[in-house]
Amino acid sequence: MSESKFLHIGTITLRDDVTDEQRKAFVEGLRGFDGAIPSLRSIQVFEDLGLSEGNGDIVFIATFDDEQGWREYSVDETHVSLVKKLIPAIAHKVFVQAKA
Repeated sequence: MSESKFLHIGTITLRDDVTDEQRKAFVEGLRGFDGAIPSLRSIQVFEDLGLSEGNGDIVFIATFDDEQGWREYSVDETHVSLVKKLIPAIAHKVFVQAKA
């Protein structure tokens, strides 16, 4: 049996006035976490296809070994710095922590 992983899953809705370039930078910023934060094992970032009204714009799944790894990521300067830059573009966000 494989060891469980700790997941941090987020759905983000961007403000209506966010440009395509800003959206691309947002997605690339999230993808840039991969390999940049020691406790982060992987991050997958997806953009909504726009098939249903009311969906979020971006979803990510970040994987850690355990809760402690997620807590370390939460205060890592790379994470904190990018979040400060991205917050103005966010209209709504929902995060979930789960075990897989």
